[in-house]
Amino acid sequence: MNGYRYALSNPNRWIDPTGLESATANDLINCLVNPIECVKVYKCKSEAGNAAKKKYGFDANNTEQNAYKHCYWTCCMTKIIGPEEAERFAWAHEAYPTNTKCEKDMDQWNNDQGRKVTGNTPCDSHCSAAPLQDKPKGPCTQCGPFFPRVKTPSDW
Repeated sequence: MNGYRYALSNPNRWIDPTGLESATANDLINCLVNPIECVKVYKCKSEAGNAAKKKYGFDANNTEQNAYKHCYWTCCMTKIIGPEEAERFAWAHEAYPTNTKCEKDMDQWNNDQGRKVTGNTPCDSHCSAAPLQDKPKGPCTQCGPFFPRVKTPSDW
């Protein structure tokens, strides 16, 4: 058993600030450049994880719970740091080495739904009503037509 799996088998390069998954180089750069926003982002990540676990009772990839968690996380970030910064942090988070294109696109779709929150709508209400995607379409090497083009830093 690999005790450093959480850090992609490289604990000298990757960290796990929440104890749930590794941070990518992009996550780290965002946090170094925006340390105050980074604290807020990780607060939202914790809040989203707790809300999703409370609502669904489990935590697993490619499920309705995971789709809701992504939406809730970016909804929370949008309310606290604004939609542009929320998009930057969400994009950076999804850019980890083992994330497949389909899973990245699916997560970004759900992240995009979270950034569409308006006014004082609670994130739970917003994400419960949003058109979330909980499974990749087709084989995970080729995405279905519902996925939008994912923005990259060169688009900003």
